[in-house]
Amino acid sequence: MPLRAAFVAAEHPRTVLAWLRNSASACILSETVASGRLSSHAHLDTIAASGRGAAQCADYLRTVLVAFGTLPARDEHLAAIERHLTRTLVRHPEYTELLKPYVRWSVLPRARRCAARAASTGGRAR
Repeated sequence: MPLRAAFVAAEHPRTVLAWLRNSASACILSETVASGRLSSHAHLDTIAASGRGAAQCADYLRTVLVAFGTLPARDEHLAAIERHLTRTLVRHPEYTELLKPYVRWSVLPRARRCAARAASTGGRAR
């Protein structure tokens, strides 16, 4: 596992140990490894959906896992649009019939086309 090798080869091992002991992101990683599941974007999205603090921890862990090649890179701005749609539909189920098709057939394809031409940005996702 590339992440384990990076931990072992760290220039400041005490920093790694402190992160592993005290970080909520490391706790998510530990629980994932202990359960025998492989970390995936879908798994981290599920964790992130459980609350704001959890979202920040899951996003940080995602960044670490992508940086070390444990998870494949993905366009996080496109994923943010999909997560926002899911949250909005949970809060306002009366708009599901209107919003879901609009986002799936208009917003997401437009965002994907823009992302294919140039790196997507937070402003573009908003």
